[in-house]
Amino acid sequence: MSLVFKRYYDMKPAEYLIQVRIAAAKQALQAGASVFDAAADSGYTNYSSFYAHFRNLSGMPPAKYRQLFAQNISRAVMDTPIGPLRIVASQDAILCVEPANYLEKKTGQATDQVPADRIIPNGPVR
Repeated sequence: MSLVFKRYYDMKPAEYLIQVRIAAAKQALQAGASVFDAAADSGYTNYSSFYAHFRNLSGMPPAKYRQLFAQNISRAVMDTPIGPLRIVASQDAILCVEPANYLEKKTGQATDQVPADRIIPNGPVR
């Protein structure tokens, strides 16, 4: 059964479950839940495992993720000579510049699912 799952999803069932749980935790954090509540509500009983999985999949600790996406964040995808780049910025700083498909390759999360308070498609980040 595990081989069929891996062939279809290109990952083990346990890896898939981690991605589903972290996606649920991200939604909870975006909605303002505490890191502890987000971990518990997404099915984690071990906080250190939650922290490690979250950091591995999102590139930052859960508290930082909550802090960043609780602010007014803008996102844009711009075509450049080296390919499309995703730019994430607050009013004060550029937070991230990366290939537009980076998150999709890393976590399976489509670029348009990246949380933002204000989305500026194909426009300049102000």
